[in-house]
Amino acid sequence: MFIPYGTDAPIYHWPWSTGTMMVINVAVMIMQYLNPDGAAPHEAFLEYQLVFAEGLHPLQWLTANFMHAGAIHLAINMVFLGIFGLIVEGKIGPWWFTTIYLSFGVASAAAGQVLFLPMVDYYEGICWLGAEGPIYGLMMVAVVWAPQDNIKVVLIFRALFAFLLMKAIAFDVPVLMFSLIFIIWSFVVPSMLGMPILLSVVNIAGAVLGIAAGVVLLLGSWVDGEQRDLVSMFRELAGHEPVKKKLTHSEKEALREQKRQRAEQRRENLILYRRSMAAHISAGNPEAAVRTFRQIQKIDETATMEQAELLSLISAFQKKSNWDSVIFYSRQHMEMYSARYTSVAINLAKVLLIEKHSPRKAMDVIKGLGDLNQLPDKQKKIVKQIVVKGNKMIAEGAIELD
Repeated sequence: MFIPYGTDAPIYHWPWSTGTMMVINVAVMIMQYLNPDGAAPHEAFLEYQLVFAEGLHPLQWLTANFMHAGAIHLAINMVFLGIFGLIVEGKIGPWWFTTIYLSFGVASAAAGQVLFLPMVDYYEGICWLGAEGPIYGLMMVAVVWAPQDNIKVVLIFRALFAFLLMKAIAFDVPVLMFSLIFIIWSFVVPSMLGMPILLSVVNIAGAVLGIAAGVVLLLGSWVDGEQRDLVSMFRELAGHEPVKKKLTHSEKEALREQKRQRAEQRRENLILYRRSMAAHISAGNPEAAVRTFRQIQKIDETATMEQAELLSLISAFQKKSNWDSVIFYSRQHMEMYSARYTSVAINLAKVLLIEKHSPRKAMDVIKGLGDLNQLPDKQKKIVKQIVVKGNKMIAEGAIELD
């Protein structure tokens, strides 16, 4: 005999409603035993049991779920109600749990009574009682929400050649596997006892309702499956993203506040880095300024140097005769800003011609200036000198290495 006694599924709510339902079931069982007619529990209060093929009786759809055929029947159901109730109520809380538990019970009982309406010749007067309808519903909800979580089970058996010695082994079984075993056992045992499988229609109805409710509540973000739910498992097998929980209003507000704080910290860091860049340039350390700018780009990938920063950086590198950096940042300035483009371009052409001995590249920069007659006289004079010297170097066969 195996008995489930616990679970490692995450529990966010105490199972108050599950406990209440168990107490009600036990109280009703006591009433059945103490019935004034002295009848056996399964024969007491027949008007409140689910009667088949004798019309529709809505009150029975509710009351039959809290009645049992005897103490053993009650005990088995309460064990399973306790386990699956803990998993389900632990995720959604007592009010939602109470709603779906009663809904499963009423709907599954109604389905059974409706199905047997035309079968008067075979099932008239047969009664059904027990909490199996809502329990099967809870079980399938647990399968949808927590298939990978474990149910703790203890297996009690008699040791070989020691018939009076009982032994027990405790182990974990995933909710999905446990439920499959439970379903098979629930249908095989009645068959072995010669009971019609059709009488399990209430169980089947509860299970179907459980699957539907579990999926709807999960996809509707009423419950968090921690991305370990059945739907996420199938989505991952198909190569899709798992189900994401829809955030509550308070959770959204908390995330917005975190985002605002991060954005504020980000702005403050950018300001500090910009000030650090300016300090490095003023101190004649453009290399440190460039390293600082790389830190800025780690915070903001779209960050660019301001025009004043680029001009200061070019000037600082030029003072240190770092011509490669002068060329690099001059070209960057020419691409990004149109203001003061001419003076930067002329300076770049001079560096290419005199410092890098690249007359052809210098002449290309000059060609990019357009109509030279539009330049001020001072710049026109410098450009003319660059052109004359550049043509002379080309005529002399200057070789440009880069």
